[in-house]
Formats: sequence, C-alpha cells, structure tokens
Amino acid sequence: MHILRKHSKVVIIITAALFVGGMVLMGLTGVMTKEKNNLGRIGNKKITAQEFAQNLEAALYNYKNSLGDDVQLTNAQVAEMNERVWFQMIQDYIIEKALDDYDIEVSAKQLAQAIKDEPLPEVMKMKEFLTEGEFDKEKYLQALRLGQLNLTALESIYKQRLMIENLQAEIVGEIYVSDDDVRQKYIDENQTINAKIIWFNPEKATGVKEISDDELRQFYEENKNSFQKGESRSFDYVSLKFNGPKTKKKAEDKLKKLLSLSKEKGFKLAVKEMKLKSETSEFVLKASPVFPEVGANDSLAKQMFTTAAVGDCSEILETENSLVVFCLSGIDISPIFSFEQIEENLRKALVSQNKIRTSMENAQKFYEGKNNYLTRAKKKKGVDILTATKIKVADPLPELGAFPTLSDALFDLNKGEYTKMIVDTLAGRGAAIGYVYARPELDWKKYNKEEEAIRKSIKQSKSYNDFNIWFSDQVRSLRIEDNRHEFFDYVPKQRMM
Repeated sequence: MHILRKHSKVVIIITAALFVGGMVLMGLTGVMTKEKNNLGRIGNKKITAQEFAQNLEAALYNYKNSLGDDVQLTNAQVAEMNERVWFQMIQDYIIEKALDDYDIEVSAKQLAQAIKDEPLPEVMKMKEFLTEGEFDKEKYLQALRLGQLNLTALESIYKQRLMIENLQAEIVGEIYVSDDDVRQKYIDENQTINAKIIWFNPEKATGVKEISDDELRQFYEENKNSFQKGESRSFDYVSLKFNGPKTKKKAEDKLKKLLSLSKEKGFKLAVKEMKLKSETSEFVLKASPVFPEVGANDSLAKQMFTTAAVGDCSEILETENSLVVFCLSGIDISPIFSFEQIEENLRKALVSQNKIRTSMENAQKFYEGKNNYLTRAKKKKGVDILTATKIKVADPLPELGAFPTLSDALFDLNKGEYTKMIVDTLAGRGAAIGYVYARPELDWKKYNKEEEAIRKSIKQSKSYNDFNIWFSDQVRSLRIEDNRHEFFDYVPKQRMM
C-alpha cells in the first residue's frame, strides 16, 4: 500500500499536447519555426522559446485545473502566470548554481531523521494517520517501519527541501538569538490585556467650524497648484457579468450588437435602445490611466488617448468575471481641475480636516485636566469609550483597527495606568487615551517548555530573511535578457523583480 503515491501533490510537468486552456498566446504554435528562437538569457544559460512555452503551458494548465473546468483565464491571469514562470526559472538557475558552487549535499542520516521527525503537512492530513481528527505520529512511524509509504518518493521530496536548507545555512551562517529576544517573542505572542480606550471620535467632535462657500472658494484659489490633473478623458461604459461559458457568450453577443448599433446611432442611444445600463467615468488621467472595471490597461490607454475621437468605442475587454466596452465621451485638456469639478470632494476633505483638528484640540484640553479620565469621559460629548478584552500587541483595536502607537503604549503599562494622549492624523482617527484595567500574569512554566522552540523559530525567521537578501542580491547582479514580448502576448510591464 503506497499511501504517499496515492496522495502526492507534487506538480507534474505536462507536455504542450495536454494544454487545453484556450489561451491566446501570440506565436505559440509558430515558435518552432521562428528563425530567431532566442527568448532570452539567464546568467550563462540561453532560454529558448520552446523551453519557456513548455513551462508556461504546464503552469497555465495546472492553474486552470485548480480553478475548475468551466473557468476561462483572463489576460491579466495569463500575464501574471507568464511572469511567475519566468521568475521561477531565474530562481531555479540561482539555486542550482549555488548548490553546485557550495557543493551542497544531504547525508543519509539527515535525510532519515527529517523523514522521521518532520512529517509533511499533506501527510499529516491523511486519514490513515488521524486519531480523533488529530495527527497521530505513532501511526505515521509505524507506516514507515512497515514500508507502507513510498520511501523513494519521500526521499526525493525531503532531499530537495534539505538541499535548500543546507544551502541557506551555508550562506547565512550561524544565527545568534539572545535570551531577551526569546523572552520578548513569548511575551508578544502570549501577553494579553484588557483595556478601555477613550477615543475622541472626529465624526462626533463638538464645536466643529462650518466652511462657508467663500472660504471654500478662497482655499481653492490659494491652492490651485495642488489640483493639477493634466489631460483627462471621460468615458461611458457598459459592463456585463458572466459566470460560465454560456453566460459569457450571451454577454459577448450583446456587446457586439451594441458596438454595431453604436456606429449608426451613437453609444448612448444604442444603450437606451438595447435597454442596457451604462456608467460614466470622468477624469481618467492621461498620465496614469486607470479605467473602471479593468484598471490599468496599456492597449486601451494607447487607443483612447492617442487615436480615439469622441464617440469612438473600444473593443470588448475581458476581466475576471465580466466583459466591458468603453466609449470616449469627452476630452479635457485643461491642466487643473476647475472649482466646479472638485467642489463637493474639496468640501468633504476640508470638513473632515476640521473635524480631526477640532477633536484633537478637544482631546488636548481634556488630557490637561484632572487625570480621572474614565470618569470624566463618561460625561463628555464627542467621546467614545471602547472596550478591548484579551487583546495581544498585534491585534487590531475595536473600531480603531491597527493602531500600533496606541497598542505599544498600552502594553507598556501596568494594571491601573493610563497612556499619554496618542495622536493619529495619518489615518484620520484623531486622538485617544488608553487605560489598562487587567493584565493577566504570563504562564512562565509554559515558557520554560517552549523556550527552545521559540529560539529555533526566531533563528529560522532571521535565516530566511538573510537568505532572501542574498537571493535578491543575486537577482540584481545576474545577467538577464528578456525577449518574451517578441513571442507571447500578455507579458506584464511591471515585473516581480
């Protein structure tokens, strides 16, 4: 009974003949006959178009299968996978070269010990090794002794992992972890407190000054240079969702009809006649065009900002679960937003600033008074008293979310102590004062049992970070030639490196 072979999740590289994802890859079938077959170079290794195409097809096939048979990958997903495959090839080259340069090996003893002591996560979930829903290591060890696991497959998997671990140890060297580091990690992960938070909620601030129309106009005139936008476009667009091949075909047919009708009657009349719903997007900037539904799209931006005239429509664009058509409805070449264009948003922004400023002024006056803050806060308007129970230092605070300066201040306190007034203008949360009303004692017997495991985890984390720094340096210094754009569509401009 070879249990591992039955359950193994090792990725299998497939041939091009098995690829059935329906991808639109430029020149994929014609790559074999191109005179120029040099897709690029990684270090001293030439990468052929055939080699990359095979790796990409395998990755796309496996990715598509993981999502389901009816799922069609979008151009964005293909582009992302294209980049991931290229980066994986770079990573493989660096690691293989380093393993050879450092003459890394795995001893039989190390291999046997790892298989015995560190079961694979996939193996730990197998029903054969569960007792009352929990992994039973004794069952696993018994299966090893009785030869019920495919030892050859296991050794192959573990050897690859241990080779990388040994390489990492060789490059990073010995990692020193102090007793203070271990103790602090235990405290950070286990210490809890119960706290009251006196929050001067900007939305409830009292005494907030109203902004008159004249003041708003004056602010705009005095800060015009802050409202630069450059050339922009306005678009009308129709987006139709789909959830499978059939609904996608219906959506595509509707949009084709819409485009045809738009040539005769114009986009808005065509939308009305077909009883579709259109949306309007204004102020899409030429400098950094981001379109609703589809985000940044280079080909759409090139068309709409260089060759399109008002009334021209785009081709049908596909996102993860919808098809979209855009029609250019307006061109604005003025370099600055007019007052009318931003009046509403500007008023909201200034009112919000006033609320934050006023709430902080109120908080400062409150903080400078008598220090029985909780008693006084209960009678104070514009103040919320929040309760946080059994929180750890990295936990978000109720209603406030992640507030590191306040959290750190709270955990520095003993029971019965207040923090200073903590201000957060960046996220617009105003000011708060914290009070710790309970701080349970830590279980130091548990710490003694876990001390070495904590030290090991810190070492692993530091080693991993140092190894990543080394790897990033290798990537930056590596000679890389990348000609993927000559062979494949959907090669992203923003690279993972």
